[in-house]
Amino acid sequence: MPRTISPALKAHLQQDLTTLATCVKLTRRDGVVLGFTGADQDIVLDGVTYKATDGFDGSAMQASAGTGVDNLEIDGVLTDDRITEQDILTGKYDGAEVVFLRVNWADLSMGAVTLFRGSFGEITLRDGQFQVELRSLTQQLKTTVGEVTSPLCRCRRLGD
Repeated sequence: MPRTISPALKAHLQQDLTTLATCVKLTRRDGVVLGFTGADQDIVLDGVTYKATDGFDGSAMQASAGTGVDNLEIDGVLTDDRITEQDILTGKYDGAEVVFLRVNWADLSMGAVTLFRGSFGEITLRDGQFQVELRSLTQQLKTTVGEVTSPLCRCRRLGD
């Protein structure tokens, strides 16, 4: 995925000392938007409040230039009252859209760079903790949506 970076943020990234934070925007299928950040204070960006939390940890991101599937996992602890075990079990987070952003928390006017965009896959719960498989946009292209037909199709006529 091409990344656009403002000139100011690009210059900040090239410095020896930076004030960067990772923000995670989660949009459930019912429209609820949640924001999380590993920074020590809340960050408000484009109308979304990214709450400071230490309850999640993202695995190393893998990105490829071809059509291979990028992968990522998030491990978290159910300490944030916005994500409950009951909501996970009832499917409120199934297929939720997730976006990882990198920002300069000291100067948010520099904008953000998108590190990853995808959706929630399989969610595992165990002892007050959760693990989420994140599926990249590339993986959606590899998903079979319909049936494959052939000259020896089992269908006798249209609509059968």
